[in-house]
Amino acid sequence: MHSIDPQGEYNDALEKKGISATAKPVVEYAPALILRKRSAKGLTEALRRIKERIETDECIPGEFADLAEIGPESDRETSDDPEEPNRAFHGEVFFPKPSNEDQRRIIDKIQTAGGVLVQGPPGTGKSHTIANLICHLLATGQRTLITAKTPRALQVLEGLIPEELRPLCINLLGSGLEERRSLESSVGGILRKNEGWKEDNASRKRAELESRIQRLREESAKINRRLRDIRESETHPQSIAEGIYRGTAARIAEAVNRDRGAYEWFTDTVDPNQPCTITKEDFFVALKAFREITADQRQELQQVLPSSDGLLGQTEFSDLVTREKRAAEDEKDANSSFALWRSVIISRSRRRKRKVEDEILRHMQSTEALLAQSNTHPVVTDLRTAIQNRNVDELGHANEKIRELSSRKKQMDRADKITERIRSYLPKLTDELQKTHGEPHWEERNRHIGDAWRWAQARYWLEEYINQEDAPALAKRAKQIEDEIGGIIAELASLHAWSFCFSRLEEDHRRHMEAWQQSMRRLGKGTGKHAPRHRREAQQHLNQCRKAVPAWVMPLHRVWDTVDPAPGMFDVIIVDEASQCGVEALPLFYLGKKILIVGDDKQISPDAVGLPRDAVHRLMAEFIDDFQFKSSFDVESSLFDHGRLRYGTRRITLREHFRCMPEIIRFSNDLCYSDTPLIPLRQYGSDFLSPLEHVFVEGGYREGSGNGVINRPEADAIVEKIFELCSDSGYDEKTMGVVVLQGEAQAARIEDQLLERLGAEEMERRRLICGNPYSFQGDERDIMLLSLVAAGNERIGPFTKPADERRFNVAASRARDQMILFHSVTVNDLSGSDLRRRLLEFFENTTPQRIAELEWDELERRASQDNRRIIEPPSPFESWFEVDVALELRRKNLKVLPQYEVAGKRIDLVVEGGRARLAVECDGDHWHGADRYEADMQRQRQLERCGWEFFRVRESAFYANKDRALEGLWHMLKERNIPM
Repeated sequence: MHSIDPQGEYNDALEKKGISATAKPVVEYAPALILRKRSAKGLTEALRRIKERIETDECIPGEFADLAEIGPESDRETSDDPEEPNRAFHGEVFFPKPSNEDQRRIIDKIQTAGGVLVQGPPGTGKSHTIANLICHLLATGQRTLITAKTPRALQVLEGLIPEELRPLCINLLGSGLEERRSLESSVGGILRKNEGWKEDNASRKRAELESRIQRLREESAKINRRLRDIRESETHPQSIAEGIYRGTAARIAEAVNRDRGAYEWFTDTVDPNQPCTITKEDFFVALKAFREITADQRQELQQVLPSSDGLLGQTEFSDLVTREKRAAEDEKDANSSFALWRSVIISRSRRRKRKVEDEILRHMQSTEALLAQSNTHPVVTDLRTAIQNRNVDELGHANEKIRELSSRKKQMDRADKITERIRSYLPKLTDELQKTHGEPHWEERNRHIGDAWRWAQARYWLEEYINQEDAPALAKRAKQIEDEIGGIIAELASLHAWSFCFSRLEEDHRRHMEAWQQSMRRLGKGTGKHAPRHRREAQQHLNQCRKAVPAWVMPLHRVWDTVDPAPGMFDVIIVDEASQCGVEALPLFYLGKKILIVGDDKQISPDAVGLPRDAVHRLMAEFIDDFQFKSSFDVESSLFDHGRLRYGTRRITLREHFRCMPEIIRFSNDLCYSDTPLIPLRQYGSDFLSPLEHVFVEGGYREGSGNGVINRPEADAIVEKIFELCSDSGYDEKTMGVVVLQGEAQAARIEDQLLERLGAEEMERRRLICGNPYSFQGDERDIMLLSLVAAGNERIGPFTKPADERRFNVAASRARDQMILFHSVTVNDLSGSDLRRRLLEFFENTTPQRIAELEWDELERRASQDNRRIIEPPSPFESWFEVDVALELRRKNLKVLPQYEVAGKRIDLVVEGGRARLAVECDGDHWHGADRYEADMQRQRQLERCGWEFFRVRESAFYANKDRALEGLWHMLKERNIPM
């Protein structure tokens, strides 16, 4: 500056000072954007080279020949009958991300077809599907080009491709540092991987992973079979407890609950196959014993007694005592007898006396032996005393007492034996009987002991039936296996893809990759005086190693700037947002052996504004007048139109909608997809926002004309609303966008004000851009704000053209969570055919999906009084089981929506509260077949991937024990902050 003028000034502030002209020079920061129209030189050069190759009789790819109508009619057959299936597509489908049947059908179609058309309406997972396809194509060794009209539709792909495969996909989506980093990552990743690659190790690893997948799939099949068997078993008739309890498990559960009040005192577990062996008589004996035999009596009867059979009888003892006395008397009388006989008589008397005494002594010794034992009954002492004292009467009393005690002990032993036998079967009941035998209800229980036994059998069978399989744990494991398989498939796809890559990586390719890295290092920031030369060298090296890179992701214009066209140079070309691609995309038919066209003719198509139609038609008449389908080459025809013409029988329509809340996507559904309606799968989450809002801007007015029209009050209201949302914690981390539905100037005005109010950093964080519908095709935001622009102060020309429908379809299908319409007109201000009116009526008349509130008191009455064997459950319930579960939930003050429709199917019950919903499926005893079950489970898994959570309750478990059956549900409701 001072070299120009010593008085000059340099202002280094970023803000504009607005300095007026002065005598001294002043330099300040004043950045400028220089825009130039994209050159068509790359396309024209590509077409020239294709023309040269065709003129030199090079092979013309079949799809390109079909496009040029130079092949025989038979070559243009669009039959789906497989003729020469491509072996690369057989076997494993390498989809690491969850997929539905329509997405998997793409692989089936492309096996035999040269072209496949995929219609992907808004939010149907096109990017998700393309990411899966890229993984599969890489794993099967297919060189692939993924392209679209603009980079916007392709930018999301990088984050969807598994990390280990990303270096194999070179992304050319811009001209700045981001593209350079992508190139460096890919080239560096390939070189680093190549250095340590050992094909033998990779082969062993692949075999190991394939084996793991096989084991997991076998386990998954077994689990799914078990889950199906559990579900189906609810419908099987059973016969339990000698046929007293019969029917499905749910009916048995109802019967068990019905009889619970009568038999719940029977708490023991009884084998269902064990007949009742406890008779009323046995139970009465045990009851009587507990009541009549006291503890003291039991203790007494447990004392030692002589055997009643071996007792010395009173008569016998009396005889012994008499004989003993007589022998003593005879001995005494002998002393006075004649001397000759005295000794003989005395000797004889003593012998008799000894014999009697020995007999008595024997009984005494037996008694003494008993007394020598511990715990001998006192009557034994009485017996011994009676024998010692030769007291016949006392002995008789002792004997009588012993016989009585022995009889009582025998009865007690019999009762104990019976009691122990009862205890062996019914320990809890026996213990309870022992504790409470005095209660009068035992006589009544005794009369029904057999019935109670059979009730306990049914109860035990029911518990075993319910607990034999842990259905929630099995379902959780099934989901784990699905995730594990996805991870393994990603790893396996990576190994296959890298193997194919290195099998094609020649030494020359590797050297050019190394040279490219060196050139890029020399290029540095790209600001040196030699930067252009380094950039050219890097491009030359990249061109030389292009064949070694399996996948290229770049917008259409970069294809023509980058590729040296050769017939069939890519195995597969995937074109996203094909409805935006016009005639400039047709040379892709020459580059690819197969082409997959993904798009939607209900969204924005090529815009031919400014092109002289007459000149175009003259050229068509000059060069393609003999074409049967020459009208398809008009400037307004899209690549998708060509695909629909040529691959109509190989068309796959994606219908499952993953992006918008159901209320939001209904406008597009009604407007464009009424024949094949989209199936919205999203549900309210814990961060639920009102899906639709509209704001009437009173005093709004329109000014300007053409693309320059604006509505200042409407723009101000939108800016104020966005500022308000950004300050609301409920909108933290929410992305936002603004679509104007007329002109372009309104978007620029809103964006300028937002830059001033929010700042560039906040706008970048929220990905907040303002534009027309075209600006958002292939894109989405959490929150979208729409500006109708039209106002009553100017004539409102109606939007009625098909192009207008496509614009409105795009505009109304970008919001994930919430769409807010700002309007300065009312319905009465708009023409009946105007799409603005249709959109405004949609906002005014749409309310969040609800099912009419039920009369719960009436439902309670009917549930308790109606004869369920005859009367059907009240609408909309499909079974009385659903009614009972709903009432149980309602008693917890939960909001219950029965037969809730989502994705063309109905969920039995949906619990709604706070900002969340939870699905409850009631698995009753109606079985609709294995096919219906598999379809229902597939639908559930699809909904779970979209955020729905399911709780399944089995009818038998519910009627067996409601609290236990619903315990897991209460936990899930708490986790989702659904208040009870």
